[in-house]
Amino acid sequence: MNTYKKTISVIMSIIILCTFNNINVFKAEIHGDIKKELSIDSTAMINDMYLKDDKIVVSCRLDDTCEPVIKYGLYNLAGKKLLDIKYKHIKVLENGYIVVTSMANHKYLYSPKMEFLTNVKEAYAINNYIVYTTKKKRTIFVYNENWESVATIKGKTIQGYEDNFFIVKNNGGDISSYTLYMLTDNFCQKIDDVSAFDSLYNANDKIRNLGDYYFCIFDSDEYIKKISDGYIYISDTDNNAYLISDTGSISKYTDHIEIYPGLFYDNLQDSIVNSQGKIIVPRDAYIINITKNGKYLCYYDKLSDQDYIVSNTGDIISSGYLISFNSCYVKLKKGKIYFYAYDGSLIFSSTYSSYCDPEYIEEFVEDSIKEYNDKYISFDSNKKKKLSVYTLDTKTKKLHSFNVKRVKKGKHYYYLNAEFNDELNAYKITSNYVNYKEDINKSQNLGYFDFDGNNAFSTFTKKMVNFYLGDGYYSYKDKSHIYIGLLPSYEPKKVITPVDNILLPIKKSKKPIVKSIKVKGTKSLSILVSKDKSAKGYQVAIYTSKKRAQKDRAYMRRQSTSPSFLLTSKRLSRLLKKKKTFYIKVRAYKLDYDGSIIYGRWSKRKTAPISPSN
Repeated sequence: MNTYKKTISVIMSIIILCTFNNINVFKAEIHGDIKKELSIDSTAMINDMYLKDDKIVVSCRLDDTCEPVIKYGLYNLAGKKLLDIKYKHIKVLENGYIVVTSMANHKYLYSPKMEFLTNVKEAYAINNYIVYTTKKKRTIFVYNENWESVATIKGKTIQGYEDNFFIVKNNGGDISSYTLYMLTDNFCQKIDDVSAFDSLYNANDKIRNLGDYYFCIFDSDEYIKKISDGYIYISDTDNNAYLISDTGSISKYTDHIEIYPGLFYDNLQDSIVNSQGKIIVPRDAYIINITKNGKYLCYYDKLSDQDYIVSNTGDIISSGYLISFNSCYVKLKKGKIYFYAYDGSLIFSSTYSSYCDPEYIEEFVEDSIKEYNDKYISFDSNKKKKLSVYTLDTKTKKLHSFNVKRVKKGKHYYYLNAEFNDELNAYKITSNYVNYKEDINKSQNLGYFDFDGNNAFSTFTKKMVNFYLGDGYYSYKDKSHIYIGLLPSYEPKKVITPVDNILLPIKKSKKPIVKSIKVKGTKSLSILVSKDKSAKGYQVAIYTSKKRAQKDRAYMRRQSTSPSFLLTSKRLSRLLKKKKTFYIKVRAYKLDYDGSIIYGRWSKRKTAPISPSN
């Protein structure tokens, strides 16, 4: 069948049959819990699922508004529910530790066995170490993978990290200072104070992985990068170059620095040169991409406002608006996108999407064309009634394509999106309908399709797979259950046995009811609220107007461990003497594991009596 003309019809409501193939599956009754806990029907949408180690993070979208309510839960590959679907966010870190954010915006750190460890403000996985900060102290704690303390550092935040290096930001009045640390062999070594190096305010963005090398000197906004195995590069305001080795020693360079095999940064000329000293990338230009074989570079020249493709011998191959990949490059001109091999031969050309604003063509093309596995170029285009998906095999120069029919809703069509999965070499197709006026935002995963539009999982199951979780695991929904399948070519993961009793994040207290308010003369006020057995105490707030109550701008606040308040103070007396209407709200609170307060929801606003009672 001709791949250029082949189309597939995608039905928005997918009816899943109840048959199985010989695949390894288990049943996790996720939807039953959703219906019970969150009071929504069995058609509730699983927003996303992903696998990290043996943990599956599940997020559920509770409504179809433009800013939907999404809650998270956690399961393991044995089908055991670890955390119910009722948390604001759950993140499994690279080393298997878990950070859970409650609906009260408190964060909790768990071990891979689901042992509760501590409350955190932020937590990072740096190699096999856990580095975290807390709300109470301006202190940074470093632990190893066995949860043994490695170091305690004074500092406010982690400003950036890469490999075994991380930067600590310290606030000293209006001036911030920065210190670079290195983690190795259960030891946290202070490298140097890097405050003198220019612009580290966004250091997390500055440390960016570009393969095995981290380019630092091509853009004036980038200062700290790893440029070769075991080295970090720092540039100061005088354009001096410094290398920090994997042992922590610092060396100053003023001449040539090898940034890639056969390519050097010439600090004196502020240019990139080859081994013969010929300038490849001039001053006032920065590198966008270097092919993996090192033969071709793409750079942007600020003076001419153009991109250039050059060889490592200095020959200019092309100029204009360019996107460079390892296997080919893309050029925009005259309303079309052209794909060229580096020898200059044309591989393929296509028109822009009809939905692309001409003002944002460059951004659209850069976002829509991607390279995967150093072999496939993916490109898709939303047209009026269909989504066209193209895949270019740069090795064989064969072009595959398929079309997905867009479903119409009234006068509008659903927007379709194709996302390439480089592990499966297949596309996940999603359908979206957004209407900001009616506050509607609907989305649905339609399945995974190969380069020619066939069901990518048809060999293994007749079901339409909703999510590929990674490492060979995939999932699909059948009525009120989620099923997990494993592709035959993958080994099953070892499941970590969780602790028997998982210490759960503290829930917010329920909204209390204000039972009575009594004004006694002009000196005291008594308030009685409904009792919450799980609460540690209550807070009352007094407001002088409805507007201040809506914005929570209280005239005064008081706390009590009892549900009955007797308030007396000079400030309150001044308010009572005015004999003006004022308003009262009350909320209960609990104590978190670290002693911090978790406030519940405010009660309804109550109006206090104007005339004092005897």
